[in-house]
Amino acid sequence: KTTVTQSVADSLKAVLLKSPPSCIGQWRKIFDDEPTIIRRAFYSLGNYIVASEIAKESAKSPVIVD
Repeated sequence: KTTVTQSVADSLKAVLLKSPPSCIGQWRKIFDDEPTIIRRAFYSLGNYIVASEIAKESAKSPVIVD
C-alpha cells in the first residue's frame, strides 16, 4: 500500500500524509493492544489530526493519505 500511495503522490505531485500521523504514530503498537474502545479512540484522534492536515495542505496541492 505504501509503495502505491507514494507512486500516486509522485505522479500527481501531491502531498503524502500518513495515518495515523507521525505525531502519534509511535504509540500505535501500544494502542493496538488495548481494548477496542481505547483503540478506536486512538484512531479517531489520528483521523482528526489528519483531517486538519488535509484541510491545510489541500489548499496548496492534491493530498494522498496512506
